[in-house]
Amino acid sequence: MRWWYIFREWIAQLVFRGREDRALEEEMRFHIDMESRKLVASGLDEVEARRLAHLRFGGTDRTRQRVREERGTRWLEDVGSDVRHGVRLLRRAPGFSAGAIAALALGIGASTAAWSLFDGVLLRPLPWADAHEIVELRELGEGRRFFPSYPNFSDWRDRSRTLSAVVAAQTMGSHAIEGPSGPARAQVLAVTRGFFETIGLPLTLGRAFTDVENVPGGPPVVMVSHAFWRTQLGAPPDLSGTRVRLFGEDREVVGVAPADHRFVVDGDILYPAEQIPGTVRGAHAYRVFGRLGEGVDVERAREELDGIAAAIQEEFPGESQAERVEVRVVQDVLLGPQRRPLGLLLGAAALVLLVVAVNVGSMVLARGTDRLPELGVRSSLGASRGRITRQLLFESLCLAVVGGVLGVATAWAFVRGAAALALEVIPRIDAVSIDGRVLAFAVVVSLGTTLLFGLVPALRLSAAAPGIAGAARGTTRGARGWGLLLAVESSLAVVLLVGAALMLATVGRIVGAPPNWDPEGVLEVAYGVPNGLFQSEAEFVAFVEGMIEEAGAVSGVESVGVANFTPLGAGNYTAPASDPTRAENPENYSGWRVVSEGYFEALRIPIVRGRAFAPDETDAALVNAALAARLWPGEDPIGKSVTNNFHDGDPFRVVGVVADAGDWRWNGDDQTEMYVPWRAARDPEFVFNMRLLVRSADGDPQSIGAAVGARLREFAPRVPWDVGTLSGALGDTAADRRFLSAVLATFAGAGGLVALVGIFGVVAYTVGRRRRELGVRMALGARGSRVRSEILGGLAASIVPGVIVGLVVAAALSRLLAALLWGVSPLDPRVYGGVALVFMAAALLAGDVPARLGARTDPAVVLREE
Repeated sequence: MRWWYIFREWIAQLVFRGREDRALEEEMRFHIDMESRKLVASGLDEVEARRLAHLRFGGTDRTRQRVREERGTRWLEDVGSDVRHGVRLLRRAPGFSAGAIAALALGIGASTAAWSLFDGVLLRPLPWADAHEIVELRELGEGRRFFPSYPNFSDWRDRSRTLSAVVAAQTMGSHAIEGPSGPARAQVLAVTRGFFETIGLPLTLGRAFTDVENVPGGPPVVMVSHAFWRTQLGAPPDLSGTRVRLFGEDREVVGVAPADHRFVVDGDILYPAEQIPGTVRGAHAYRVFGRLGEGVDVERAREELDGIAAAIQEEFPGESQAERVEVRVVQDVLLGPQRRPLGLLLGAAALVLLVVAVNVGSMVLARGTDRLPELGVRSSLGASRGRITRQLLFESLCLAVVGGVLGVATAWAFVRGAAALALEVIPRIDAVSIDGRVLAFAVVVSLGTTLLFGLVPALRLSAAAPGIAGAARGTTRGARGWGLLLAVESSLAVVLLVGAALMLATVGRIVGAPPNWDPEGVLEVAYGVPNGLFQSEAEFVAFVEGMIEEAGAVSGVESVGVANFTPLGAGNYTAPASDPTRAENPENYSGWRVVSEGYFEALRIPIVRGRAFAPDETDAALVNAALAARLWPGEDPIGKSVTNNFHDGDPFRVVGVVADAGDWRWNGDDQTEMYVPWRAARDPEFVFNMRLLVRSADGDPQSIGAAVGARLREFAPRVPWDVGTLSGALGDTAADRRFLSAVLATFAGAGGLVALVGIFGVVAYTVGRRRRELGVRMALGARGSRVRSEILGGLAASIVPGVIVGLVVAAALSRLLAALLWGVSPLDPRVYGGVALVFMAAALLAGDVPARLGARTDPAVVLREE
């Protein structure tokens, strides 16, 4: 505990320093007085005796220093002196201090915000009981990865001994419901017994399904999501008597799911899955989760489940495609896709911080160069190089501390904004906060930034300080380094700008130009037909025909179509498509769309061969070019037969081929599609949950939205109608890219702005240092335009190499962005060239202001000052 006593003594002597100094002064005075009296008694006069007593004592200043060194607090006193001196100097230069602090707040704030997102989303464990034990299971077979089927899930649950529990959930799509707020559409999610207990999520209210309820023929009960309970039910504290109508039956609401469940599986209404268990082992529709047993690791569970999968294939030959089972910790499944974008944000923030460090370092060096005479005087008076270096570092530290405090405030505001922007994109982002871990990171970043921007200037200036001649030589050497600083700033800024430009180009391509279809000017009207609303097939056929007719009668409507899914719904319904007239067909899982004849006109999907089907045709089909090439390579597909298992093998006659109107999320893969008339759909569910697509004649869907919605609600008041724009839905599919591009653009804009301010400052400083030279040249007849061109030429000589290096580094790093890009090459020359030209133009404009001032130097004023 000796360290504690030493620490306590330091604190006491610092806090009560005045009292300790007074006691020391009294003790020294006592010894001098005693010696003086002895000398007076020996016959010396009082003045001489006092002088000799002081000489024999050895000097009070040296004694004070020696005593402080013995106390062990001198270094703390020196630190306090350096800090006070630094604060005074910064107060004398408010412009310099404000600029440096603002830049530091920006750099430290960006880094702290990016770290808080990375740490809060990826590094912290999920807030569930023993989240590291929760795993997700997928089927592996035939070189593919599948969601499990219900029969396979059931066998895993019954046979596994390494998993203490196995549960499943299935998204059942959007359905019409009737609740206290009237008719509405809701996403229905079916969950098996023990789902939330296994995941480790406590319910918000009520209870989960019991084993009696989650069986075939069980009582009509449902649970609701936290959002549905709050928005549709009014957040009642007691669920007694709360009911919703689903699948044509009133159902009691028994519980409210936890808010966090949407990041595992999402749904508004939760249905007991085992009331309608699946029976087909090839129907891959469930997400399956398990909890590892005590002492069981992932590898052991995988080995056991692989054995179970092999046994199932032996027992049910040809039915199960699961040759093996993939087992992954659920945190990796849910948050793994966020590692790349959040890692990129953290890297971009680090680049911003480097730009800021170089910028502030150049400011500190420039200001320090003007202070070289002062530092030379201090050196002549005995200050060592280490002492001068320490003082300069503490001046930088004062800047970093204030910048760090403001940076934390900036980070807090940024995190709040990011949470609002990406609430539906990044799991757990709403729980990210500025806590102790983040503050510790901010402290480390502030100290590290101090070294980045303060150490090199401090060492250069302290080396130049001894003597005025040395100071002058240091100034000359420093001038040669300004070009390097400009090049470094430029290269870092260009790397940031290229990354942001690539992401912005991606979002622009996704939203603005999807391939072979046009979402602009199209209303998307989603609806759900309540069960029991129609008693016959003729009634719902009349409903769809009437819906199309009502929407088409609205003034300003150009065309109307219906479909079970738009191009953005690729993969929602897929099945093996084949030609039944051939013995062998290439393996092909194709999208299956139930559409009306107006669908292609409403979305402007080109028919490249043949024709659309007629309104009364039910055996005709269209295929896209990718499916035609897959099934009939080199042949004319018109008149061929095609089928899939949605129609029990009944063939359709191909009457037309349409262009590949794809979903950008397929990212270049062949997206094969088969289109059949909606009247041929065997399952009414496909018709009850289709989308109405209405194209506006003037290209503005908002101009017809209210009228279309009102007309449809009058036509079928019990049907919930949700009116939106197709372009908005397209933008929603790219929400993660939009978030990333927005943040990267913010960081890149900040870094670029700081770099341009730095360029302006360096040019202004160098022009100021050359003022005498420029004045003499102007007096000797140099023209202002030539002086200005020379200054800008020197700037370009520094900027161009930096831009080239930045482009090379950006090209090398672009592979990190490649997986997030769409429609844009990571090495797109238009992006790289555009960034280079814009940045160089902006840099020259920033340098042109001080260059103009330098070109207007008045020789008479300069010579008079000399």
